[in-house]
Amino acid sequence: MVSSIHDPRALSDAWLRAIDEAAPVLLGPHDRTGPALADEVARLSELYTRDRGALRAQSAALAARLRFFLPRDLPKIEGPLAELAWAGALPAGPRWKVLDLGAGLGTTTLGIATFAKRVGIEGLDVLAIERDPRSLDVMKHLAAKCGRGVLADETAPVTLETRELDLEPIDVRALRTPGGYSMVVLGLALNELWAAHPDPLERRSTLLARASEILADDGVVIVIEPALRESSRALQQLRDRIDASPRAPYVFAPCTRSGPCPMLEGERDWCHEELPLALPDALKTVARGAGLRWEGLSYAYLTLRKTPGRVADAWRVVGGPIESKGRTEWHACGEPGLVRIARLTRNRREGDALEGAQRGSMIAIEGEPAPGETLRTDRVRIDRRR
Repeated sequence: MVSSIHDPRALSDAWLRAIDEAAPVLLGPHDRTGPALADEVARLSELYTRDRGALRAQSAALAARLRFFLPRDLPKIEGPLAELAWAGALPAGPRWKVLDLGAGLGTTTLGIATFAKRVGIEGLDVLAIERDPRSLDVMKHLAAKCGRGVLADETAPVTLETRELDLEPIDVRALRTPGGYSMVVLGLALNELWAAHPDPLERRSTLLARASEILADDGVVIVIEPALRESSRALQQLRDRIDASPRAPYVFAPCTRSGPCPMLEGERDWCHEELPLALPDALKTVARGAGLRWEGLSYAYLTLRKTPGRVADAWRVVGGPIESKGRTEWHACGEPGLVRIARLTRNRREGDALEGAQRGSMIAIEGEPAPGETLRTDRVRIDRRR
């Protein structure tokens, strides 16, 4: 596949330099590097998987969040944005108005600023909502660096307003702006909201519906969640609720089909994406020390719009490649449901449409496959769309 300026990219060294400059100022004696940072990252990673609600009480975790998790997660928003660009559905410029809900350290906004620079957006006007004042201090510091100094060639400038608020009690429609937002984003935050409520999905779907009401006509709501089974399946269930409603917002991605998500039928299945991006060497060393992976960025996501429409006549790869003796298999999801695709090793050819295909890749399949069918690449035509 030919790359373009829209394709997600690995974190630049400029971002690492900016964080190295900021960390001593922001963290003081609580800054961590080397093995001490790796230990803190390992401890915090365990909390991410077991008790995300306890994260904000971890004052010593700020070094791990700033020096490792922020730069690791910053490129994730590029996946949904690159898909919108590919489909010709990015919000119009010359500036983007962004509402960042549960902004944390600003990871999602900073990722948008990086992508915006590449596609010619002049700058971002951001309203960030976050209940932790220490996190907002970090976001303010890093946002002020965007478009300047070491980040002059990497990011669009960011004009930032912050409000220290808890998301659960507020009606986000009170945050509307003239002309509407280009984007409302929730980065790795939605799964933490209403976790103890009897019906968290109802509260979360109401939040997203209200967020869509304050979008510009071409605006989008983007949710990024951890690629864990529980949080990913909760996002799929939320997607089903939204898709079943006759009113906005409408699901744009990742789904290329309407109706219930077929991956929810099996308790062991969940839908998530993976960007083929390795961590920079400095972060790779920390990841190794913490016992974490350093290749591939995994996440679950949901992109919503005010008007109906998704990529038509397409299938999304949702599993694979799975290598076994004499064959490689992928799972793909489209309007009919889930299918398995098998390519025998002897049938592998140069320019093969499935070469390099992984979770998130878009393909076209000839004919009308039946749900659950296994398709052999030497018997049915498959074209790569993205």
